[in-house]
Amino acid sequence: MSPALVNRFKWYRRLPGNRQVGRSLHFLVLCAYVAFVIAHVAMVFVTGFARNMNHIVIDSDNLLRFGMYIG
Repeated sequence: MSPALVNRFKWYRRLPGNRQVGRSLHFLVLCAYVAFVIAHVAMVFVTGFARNMNHIVIDSDNLLRFGMYIG
């Protein structure tokens, strides 16, 4: 999608098909990434937000909210 890159490497233009194919692939990967993040954040909330944030942020297994506030 960059004109300088396409001018330097002529074969790059034909790699994904055309610009619209490249844009569509990027959009689909973005949607998959957003769905992945939403699913995993939901699992953190469902299984105990404060305790999981303590595991993630400060590597502690307690119910204090310190890790939640830092995160």
